[in-house]
Amino acid sequence: MEFTKAQNKFIRHKSSGYQVLKGKEGTGKSTASIYKALNLENNYCLYEDDKILFVTSNYSKNIDANELYNKERNKEYFYSLFSLDKNRVNIVTFEELINTYYSAYIREKGQVFKIISKKECLRILQTLENEIEKFYKKS
Repeated sequence: MEFTKAQNKFIRHKSSGYQVLKGKEGTGKSTASIYKALNLENNYCLYEDDKILFVTSNYSKNIDANELYNKERNKEYFYSLFSLDKNRVNIVTFEELINTYYSAYIREKGQVFKIISKKECLRILQTLENEIEKFYKKS
C-alpha cells in the first residue's frame, strides 16, 4: 500500500501514549491508523500481555477497521523480533468503550445511573442556572 508523506510520518512516529488523528472524511485516517496499530503491535509491544486500543466512531467503521486489520496483520510490513502470532489490537466503537467502563463501574460501586430525556436534562440545567444566579447575588 502506498501512503502520503504525512501518513507515513504518522504511521512510523515513535510515540508514547495516545495519538489523535484529525482530517476530513475520506483522507485515509482510518487506514493510516490501522497501519499505525500494526506497526506498534509488531515493534513496540514488548510483553505478551501488551495491548493496543483502537476506537472507532460507529459500528460500520468498526467492521471496516477489523477487516483491514485482519487482512493486513499477517503481511510482513512491520514484522520484527517482537512480532507474535497473537492479536494484540482491540478494535471497539466509542459506544462499546463507554458501556464497558460503565458496566465495570456499576459492578465495582454498585450504583446505577438513569439516562434521562433531553427535556428533563434542560429542566435540571435551568434549575441549576437559577441556583447559581441566587448564589452569586448573595456574594
